Amino acid sequence: ERHDVDNSGALTIDELRTLVAEAFKDYIRRAKDEEVKKHLENMIESLTREVFAELDEGEDRQIRWLEFQNYMEISLKKYDNLQKFLNMYIL
Repeated sequence: ERHDVDNSGALTIDELRTLVAEAFKDYIRRAKDEEVKKHLENMIESLTREVFAELDEGEDRQIRWLEFQNYMEISLKKYDNLQKFLNMYIL
């Protein structure tokens, strides 16, 4: 609900990008090296596009709650893997 800015009951890719970036905001803030920060931003963009493509089952350029809910388990695993990577390289 918080990220559904237009209250449509679905997420657009921009709304999803905001959600993903928020999940990694502490890593972005802690990244001192501009190259690492840029790499992180690229990873966030890539993850956003990948998740959106996976979740947009109806290909209507929106992610509805059921689409999001069905994919959440897989997304959380990807999130955990990315966090492990970030913990190794951004202290």
